[in-house]
Amino acid sequence: MSTEDNKALMRRFYEEVVNKKNLAAIDDFLAPNFVNHSASQLGLTSGGIQEVKQLMSMSLAAFPDLHYTIEDLIAEGDKVVARLTITGTHQGVFMGIPPTGKHVTITDIEIFRIANGNAVENWVQLDLSHPFHLRGKELGGVKLLSSFCCDRWLCLRIQWCIVNTFLTEVEIMCQ
Repeated sequence: MSTEDNKALMRRFYEEVVNKKNLAAIDDFLAPNFVNHSASQLGLTSGGIQEVKQLMSMSLAAFPDLHYTIEDLIAEGDKVVARLTITGTHQGVFMGIPPTGKHVTITDIEIFRIANGNAVENWVQLDLSHPFHLRGKELGGVKLLSSFCCDRWLCLRIQWCIVNTFLTEVEIMCQ
């Protein structure tokens, strides 16, 4: 496939699966052996296609008006990079947080590797940090020297604090 074909594939993925809420179409875009290398950042364990389906289902249930806007779509070789703006209104339980009715906006950069007409790998970088800065905060007795986390449990805990703060606007003092 050409780089233009790869970009068209990912453009259709975001439009069909997310914006049109057609989860059955995931199999048309992601290979059966798909691997999300950022699984722990997203609260997943294996990063396989079944977990992607579960995450999308949970996200759409919590944010029924979830919408991905493609800001940039760049391709080179077998890779496609998407810079996205994700918006939605928190109307259902998300990561254990009851609905708040708040509108959220998250920026996201995703890199996909394409093979044989399907995405086979991806890497995700969500910006969940803007509600507050984590540097110098304590979380579970651990003082954070930066927003970077190297331990999966700690990373998920930080993500939960960020999501909880973002959705409820309650300042969490993780001390």
